[in-house]
Amino acid sequence: MPAKSTAALQPPQVWILPPLFFYACLVAGGVLEFVFPTSLPLSGRFLHVPAGLFLVLAGGAFMMWGHNLFTSRKVQVRTDSPSHMLVAEGAYRYSRNPMYTGGVAIMAGIGVMMASLWLLGAAFMLLLYLHLHVVPREEAYLRAAFGNRYEEFCLSVRRWL
Repeated sequence: MPAKSTAALQPPQVWILPPLFFYACLVAGGVLEFVFPTSLPLSGRFLHVPAGLFLVLAGGAFMMWGHNLFTSRKVQVRTDSPSHMLVAEGAYRYSRNPMYTGGVAIMAGIGVMMASLWLLGAAFMLLLYLHLHVVPREEAYLRAAFGNRYEEFCLSVRRWL
């Protein structure tokens, strides 16, 4: 679905691009885990490594599904770039934000695999940043760019999952 006219629209202004925030959270959680080790109350690696690996793989697949839909349609993935098309198929039938949902699942999966409360906290911080800062700005931009088509999309697809 093409946009109305994105020439005059300002793309979402976010403080830190989501991939950079992801890596900052990952590094911060890893450093905190190294300096102040924690442990999840799970019984050994038998449970949390496969569970965490599942989250990482499922999150990565969901993220890449969304990313590949954007790139195959030559839609800008970067939050600070205008969008000329509303992608509403594939992963976007299940989530309005599959790349972000996948990123949070990856971070949480790493935390579960490592049995790290710090890394799980980092996943929560990533989710908060996306939910409170990035997504509202993107949604405002998409409402302005796509109008009723975006409103209908929001009514039929959840923000996360």
